[in-house]
Amino acid sequence: MILRRLANSIRKQDWFTVVIETLIVVFGVYLGLQLGNWNAARGERAEERELVMRLIEDAEATGQSLEDTITASGETAQAAARVHRTMLSGQVEDEAQVAADLFKMGPYTGTAFITATLDQAIASGRIRIIRSSALQGDIAAYREAVEGRVTSIDGLGEMNIDDFKAIHDRFDSDWSAPRKLVTPLDDILADEIVSRRIGQLYNQYQYIHENHQYSDRFNNEYEAALKDYAREEGWIE
Repeated sequence: MILRRLANSIRKQDWFTVVIETLIVVFGVYLGLQLGNWNAARGERAEERELVMRLIEDAEATGQSLEDTITASGETAQAAARVHRTMLSGQVEDEAQVAADLFKMGPYTGTAFITATLDQAIASGRIRIIRSSALQGDIAAYREAVEGRVTSIDGLGEMNIDDFKAIHDRFDSDWSAPRKLVTPLDDILADEIVSRRIGQLYNQYQYIHENHQYSDRFNNEYEAALKDYAREEGWIE
């Protein structure tokens, strides 16, 4: 309609009307573009909020998982330490405890990171919808730290499994409840291979435990950075 009136005004050489109607057309186009941009920005902001909140949920779940992992790896390291001290001293104060500690020394406790949302966001490029460059830097540093911890712990884990298998091949056990040693404890403690491998296992368990503790610290820092940003945006209290 307005374009037909504009054409009529041009034919009539009504330049004042032409200018007014041209401005109306331009202003209408401008408003349409601005409305489109506003809707796009609003949609992207909603996607950003959803992504950040899901990252927070994953970080919280990782923290809970790491707490269990730290407890388990700590208990295993303590069990190995007690057996190692017993073998070095040659004195058995509690045979049942030594047997329980030998059974406690199993395969290493692996990583506990939950990064499905983060991996998907990075792979798809959606991570770029996060407007904070500082937070994007924190996320990149976290992903790099996760990869480092996984590589470190899994590398230790390969050695751990070898030593674990070698030790348990040196004695026989009855795994029916309650578990008990078949090979006499004195023979196990006098076994030089077991003694050497127990020392190696203890060091591995301890390193793995410390790695999990470090993982928990940088996961807490990452979670805090996400929540600080969410608070700034008014998404959480």
